Amino acid sequence: MASDFISTTVSDLAACPLSGTQRRNILQRASERVLRQPSLVSQLVARICSSAGGEQEDLDSLVVLLGSALTEARLAVEGAKSSGESVISAALEALALAQAQGALGSQSRQHLIKAWLASGLEAPKILAFDSGS
Repeated sequence: MASDFISTTVSDLAACPLSGTQRRNILQRASERVLRQPSLVSQLVARICSSAGGEQEDLDSLVVLLGSALTEARLAVEGAKSSGESVISAALEALALAQAQGALGSQSRQHLIKAWLASGLEAPKILAFDSGS
């Protein structure tokens, strides 16, 4: 079901203009759902890692969705709400799992860094490029 939610949201984002009320509303609703279901952020990270090098429009929508969800999480943390910490922790755990599985290639890292920076958060050290990437 969560995968359906992500797929539907990505399709909705791809079908609407790059800016405007409709897109903001889709991202707002999706981000609020991620705050209620932090496991969704783990699935977003996994989908970005598995989609790197795939359909660009879908990948861009996944990155925008992750960035929006991380923004909402950051705002929740700033408002002293535990839901924000849960989302950020789930995202960091998903990154550690992706790294352990060898799924954090250079393209995945670039897309994930973009999402983190778009949210106003510093990209986690696990996304840093080094000689082993």
